[in-house]
Amino acid sequence: MLIAPIPDNESERLAALRRYCVLDTPPEPAFDRLTQIVQHILQVPTVLVSLVDQDRQWFKSSLGLAATETPRDISFCGHAVYHRELLVVPDATLDARFADNPLVIGDLGLRFYAGAPLINAEGHALGTLCAIDYKPRPAPTPDELGMLGKLADAVVGALELRRHAQVQTARMRQSMSLGLIAAAANQAKGLSDVLGPVLAQWCDYAALTTGHVYVAGDEGSPAWVSSGVWHVGQGHALDTLIAQTGPMSADADDEMLVQVLRRGRPLLVADLATQSGARACAARAAGMRSAVLIPIVAGKRVVGVIECFGDAQGWQPEDWLDAADYVSLQLGRLAERERADRLKDDFVNTVSHELRTPLTSIGSALELLESGRGGALPAKAARMVQIAHRNSQRLTRLVNDILDVSKLESDKLNLDRRPQKLAELIERAMAETEGFAQGFDVALAFASEHTQACALVDEDRFIQVVINLLSNAVKFSPAGEQVHVRLTPHGASWRLSVLDRGPGIPEAFQSRIFEKFAQAAQPANRQSPGTGLGLAIVQRIVRMHGGDVGFETAPDQGTAFHVDLPAWRGES
Repeated sequence: MLIAPIPDNESERLAALRRYCVLDTPPEPAFDRLTQIVQHILQVPTVLVSLVDQDRQWFKSSLGLAATETPRDISFCGHAVYHRELLVVPDATLDARFADNPLVIGDLGLRFYAGAPLINAEGHALGTLCAIDYKPRPAPTPDELGMLGKLADAVVGALELRRHAQVQTARMRQSMSLGLIAAAANQAKGLSDVLGPVLAQWCDYAALTTGHVYVAGDEGSPAWVSSGVWHVGQGHALDTLIAQTGPMSADADDEMLVQVLRRGRPLLVADLATQSGARACAARAAGMRSAVLIPIVAGKRVVGVIECFGDAQGWQPEDWLDAADYVSLQLGRLAERERADRLKDDFVNTVSHELRTPLTSIGSALELLESGRGGALPAKAARMVQIAHRNSQRLTRLVNDILDVSKLESDKLNLDRRPQKLAELIERAMAETEGFAQGFDVALAFASEHTQACALVDEDRFIQVVINLLSNAVKFSPAGEQVHVRLTPHGASWRLSVLDRGPGIPEAFQSRIFEKFAQAAQPANRQSPGTGLGLAIVQRIVRMHGGDVGFETAPDQGTAFHVDLPAWRGES
């Protein structure tokens, strides 16, 4: 028996075959129809679409034969693939290449064979479209062989269409999966919020069995430690692999993790047998055969690595590299944003704390001078002290607002929520704002029949909300006007309303009204601009109480801000 030689470009040929992702897939009508046509033309009992793999020939369509594959070293198709031309064997028992072949002398009893190679656009012979009979017969006519060749081309065309459909489906799936990952990363406050969902989405998209995230260790600890974030596919028992996931040193040259750290790019391993590190060995022992590692880079430093394993091998790295790069980019942006926010918050907190003490001293000294306790001042000097005192108060409010916003955004503002009578807190806030309003020749008015209205609030923070709304209304009210405060039922909530008779909120500014440092144009006669943080603080505090804040406005008629808080009715 003559075993078919292996083509010189065998590795490229096998790679081309596997790119079709057709091996070991169910029968499909597109291929079965072509084998039926060949059977009708040549009047043979068996027709196959045979794809020649590394160690076997596998049948995508098998008409008249129960087997789905046979060894490659006894195949007739291997010869057609090697020579890349039609192979016709009228009687295998008379052909020295096949006379003692197990397919001929065994139970199958193959005698006649005619096979046309399946040559794709890249020039690779993937297999054959072959006709088989179990008795000798004359060679097909030239017209019949020509038709067999054309139908072989049609098989290649069906493979291409199939791959094209797969590519389009994969692109749609990739777009959807990567879109979900990007959305999760863009909406998250920090990496810890999104690692689990992103890991699960990536493993689902890439058909990977399990995933895990390493993060950079703290100073003085091992270089890389487990984040504790895992994704394990349904039906897989990976207790051993999970148990062996411990701290990782950064100087283990054979470890996949270190390869990623050095390159700063994703690493795709199609066959874990090529890796000698302890981590790869542990994964292989758990039945894993391939791996994908994706770095998370903030600035120029890798702060985390997503490590995923699959129980299949052989996929091509180029199929996944762009997607892995995209995931790395999205998580890297989030990590960089988180790092920048942390640096900003540290800076703001440091500066604010350093400013607060001297500002308090300056404000107290200016207050003493303005009150005359340090002696009478000339009129011009008194005016200058008054301006300096007001500006120091404004700067103090700005520092306090910045600290409040920083605490709110970092979830470090603790609320002491208790049932409180809202009317009493509103009156206290109005008393504290009275002097400020008098400076603008604006009166404050509050009337409500609901003196017993209660809500679960933090006393100090609720008063802060009311003062911010009152101050904002006062600044935009014409001299001689009143700011009205109301407390009314609103569904299952109590509604606090603060109404002014100012110019209203410009339409172009309304969408930004609750943004930090956002300020509408000040009235020409107002000399006390705000910090642009008051309404942002109001919105965050109200939402922390489970409530909501909104507004109604009309040009030259004024604005009403509403705060809705869930009513407290003595529930336990």
